[in-house]
Amino acid sequence: MFIVFEGIDASGKETQAKLLAKALKKKGHKVEIFDFPNYKNPIGKLIGKFLEKKVELDVETRALLYAADRKFELKGIKRALDEGKIVIADRYCYSNIAYQGSLGANISWLASLDSRLVFPDIVFYIDIPPKEALRRKTKKDRYASKKEFLEKVRETYIDMAHGTLAPFRQYHDYAEWIPVDGTRSIDDIHGYILDEVNKRLPRGED
Repeated sequence: MFIVFEGIDASGKETQAKLLAKALKKKGHKVEIFDFPNYKNPIGKLIGKFLEKKVELDVETRALLYAADRKFELKGIKRALDEGKIVIADRYCYSNIAYQGSLGANISWLASLDSRLVFPDIVFYIDIPPKEALRRKTKKDRYASKKEFLEKVRETYIDMAHGTLAPFRQYHDYAEWIPVDGTRSIDDIHGYILDEVNKRLPRGED
């Protein structure tokens, strides 16, 4: 099973990905987590410099870098799935659609960059208002005070979660999107997510 967490900045994706991994491991499952972008690989390091305002990159270049970062990690995802592990990703190709698409990049072009990825079984979209995201955000990066931009990103995510925008469908992406109210407590969110995953695990594995 391949599970992805998506949402705007500070929505709680990383926290919930780690909690889910811990709970599944406790049940005896083999789990591997992937973070996107991966700031440890050469491509992710350049993305990190952009987010920290150390370099300037146009939106198309950014989109290419984010896609290249996922391609760089693709072998690891395939290996983990082949080994029978549950793979959990903190962000994936949908982030490129939401963020770069909200900056004006062509959605069809963005989707084509990731057309050869392995697509997930489930996408948990953790939804919070941008005002809450900015309140939570402690590390100030390029998007730290851009409320209007985050509103556009959120709208794009909601469209994907509701199926009114399905940019990867032509590439056989049939992921099930599960919206989650990110304003609830961490424990409540985790409990809900774990229940939803257990419902979808093969019988005898939950």
